[in-house]
Amino acid sequence: MPIYILSQPIQTGKTSMLQQWLHNYPNAHGILTPDINGKRMLYDISLKSYHTLQIETQEEGISIGKFTFSKTGFENARNIILQALHKNPEWLIIDEIGRLELDRHEGLEPAIGEAIALVKRKYTQVNLLLVIRDYLLQPAINYYQLSEAKILTAPNLIYDLLLPSGLVLCGGKSMRMGKDKALINYHGMAQYQYVYQSIFPFCNSVFVSCNENQKEIQNSGLALVQDNPSLSQAGPISGVMSYILKEMKGPILLCGCDYPFANAQTYLKLVQARHPEIDIVCYVNPETGFDEPLLAIYETSALTKLKVWFNEGNQSLRHFLQTMNVKRVVPNTPAEIKSIDRPNDIANLPNQNE
Repeated sequence: MPIYILSQPIQTGKTSMLQQWLHNYPNAHGILTPDINGKRMLYDISLKSYHTLQIETQEEGISIGKFTFSKTGFENARNIILQALHKNPEWLIIDEIGRLELDRHEGLEPAIGEAIALVKRKYTQVNLLLVIRDYLLQPAINYYQLSEAKILTAPNLIYDLLLPSGLVLCGGKSMRMGKDKALINYHGMAQYQYVYQSIFPFCNSVFVSCNENQKEIQNSGLALVQDNPSLSQAGPISGVMSYILKEMKGPILLCGCDYPFANAQTYLKLVQARHPEIDIVCYVNPETGFDEPLLAIYETSALTKLKVWFNEGNQSLRHFLQTMNVKRVVPNTPAEIKSIDRPNDIANLPNQNE
């Protein structure tokens, strides 16, 4: 489905970047909402014209927080979106989805919902680009059912930014849990399926790493990387090395099945932290100070070095990270990177908002 999400924090120049990017796409329609002289304006991309959107707070309009917006301005915006769907442009840009749409079904609604539905049903061939603030990413994905949309962090990298591959690690023996952690149902489906769906928007392809005994996963129809028999006693690194030995290419977004509260925002933060001079981006546990090597992005340089390091007799991914040029990021909430390894952990699941 040709739906893309540009997601970055507030006041990071999303609209300005889009204005620059649009120079390369003359057949683009839709709306931008730039700030001009301290007020939010509505910009018609096709006609290159500006309209009033934000108005003075004492005027009658649609209020949210400390801001008031023109009803006519939003009506113009909805009309621009709906009319663009009938003109078959190469791109339809909608800047941006916020609380007004998600919580109150106002603002750019119902035009956004109609646009998404038409693209999903393939009634139009337009590429739809939705702008969403980072802290609203997961709520918007849930609300509009956008689990298969591709998530971007910079519009000029629409094709280059996406990670070539994601790897869901399921092949552990789950001895402390007493049952297969990959099959536990936290979200209405087996955990390996949930992780697969969560990281799919960030990757061109996603593989599930499993061992020879995990028949349910083998019969799932998903792309698999089965553990190499020679690596059966190597621990979590066996899944990564099996991937490398099959001559799979990096970089990869590596995700274990131990983290039921990791979500789209969790993975987005890793993607946003990538840098050409960094080998690995990983989460660090702020409570223990330990790295989380199974919630990380391994660049091609790291996979090349990992193969050499492993062949020298090493197995601990956490120790491997200590030899690399690593960028460590802190989770938005501790629950996001809480590893659930024992039955008691399930009985005492943390509050996601803690």
